[in-house]
Amino acid sequence: IVRCNDNVTLRVKVKTNLSEGVALTALNNGADPRTIRIKSDGSGRQGWFKQTGAHEVCITECPALCKSATCP
Repeated sequence: IVRCNDNVTLRVKVKTNLSEGVALTALNNGADPRTIRIKSDGSGRQGWFKQTGAHEVCITECPALCKSATCP
């Protein structure tokens, strides 16, 4: 899930079957990598602050996994 909230924070949330502690890398428009650590429930999240306009977030370990969101 990728979305932008009212205070222009772009958030990515993943749900997976990967083990706790696995690290994934999220890219915001192909740059600005952020690490997502998988928790015991199989989820992880990350964010970018003060974002505006259209954004595509991709998980580098799964190139086909990209989602888009637009921030105000």
